[in-house]
Amino acid sequence: MVGDGSNKEPVEPEYAYLRRDHVLLCYLHLAALPELTRVLIEKKLTGYLCLRR
Repeated sequence: MVGDGSNKEPVEPEYAYLRRDHVLLCYLHLAALPELTRVLIEKKLTGYLCLRR
């Protein structure tokens, strides 16, 4: 990811690199990032939810 590594989700300069065959392993707070939400939907990225007990 771009920057100092403190970002947990893709940042705007990285949106062009996202592809449908990618799996993002990160925390996404999409309510706060409507543009990222739009990009993920357009690129048809699939998400996974992992829960720990």
